[in-house]
Amino acid sequence: MKHTILLVFFLLFTMTAMTFAQQSEPLPQWKIGEATLFQIQDTAGGFAANTFSSVDKATFDKYATDGRIPSSQTAYLLKFDSDKYVLFDATSGTPNGAFTANLAQAMGGKFEPEKVSQVLITHLHGDHFGGLLNGDARRFPNAKVQCSAPEYDHWIKQNNAGVGRLKKAYGDDFSGGVVFDQAVALPGGDEGKITIKAINAVGHTPGQTAFLIKSGGGEKLLVIGDLLHAAALQFPLPEVCASFDMDKAEAVKSRRRILDMAADENIPVAGMHFPSPGIGFVKKNGDGYEFTPIQEK
Repeated sequence: MKHTILLVFFLLFTMTAMTFAQQSEPLPQWKIGEATLFQIQDTAGGFAANTFSSVDKATFDKYATDGRIPSSQTAYLLKFDSDKYVLFDATSGTPNGAFTANLAQAMGGKFEPEKVSQVLITHLHGDHFGGLLNGDARRFPNAKVQCSAPEYDHWIKQNNAGVGRLKKAYGDDFSGGVVFDQAVALPGGDEGKITIKAINAVGHTPGQTAFLIKSGGGEKLLVIGDLLHAAALQFPLPEVCASFDMDKAEAVKSRRRILDMAADENIPVAGMHFPSPGIGFVKKNGDGYEFTPIQEK
């Protein structure tokens, strides 16, 4: 519980100079077969140098912009042609942020929370599930909320206050039903068009999960949660960990394994703390990687 309180406090004070998405501009998006993935940015800001204690100031400044590494709080919405939705994470739902406004834009101009049938949580830090709550009430009345079993078990056993509020609001609709290396059950009628497979991404937290989305035609995209916090710094220097990573050695292993897969198979990745557009392609570059943001498709 202490770790999560410190995390949320730190995020609130490091992601300063926040700017919010302009609703007049199209949301970044990417087609995957018959579905479309939208970036749902809540807030944008940056991480300060003390987030990455293993990096000296000269190295940090090389990758920083105005003393910070550009970052964001972001979720992703997968829209099916059947007008059903799967949400990946839910940001912190900052009161003056753009989470629900951008969801409304992705939904065609009207926020319809009842159409979200499923929420897949990469991990249970408050800046990834706070938007599921409206006060103490559930924001998405028909949604099943799932994370991995190791993630769920860890935070429930910690008696984490935020996770407790989430459990109280969603009851049995919130569970640790995601199993690594297995496909997640999707809303009726959409299986076959899209599959979503859970990928072990532990290290940042005990059960962090990446999600591999694949269309029937073989198109793929990886939603990678907090595999990286600071794209500009950690792609070229993948051994660097944020202070938030609970098991830094495992975080590095997961980071390299998943980024290698993305690079080798040319799979676009979507990160929850990447600056807009949030989605892009990975290439290997020496001992690190390069990241190229998408041209919207």
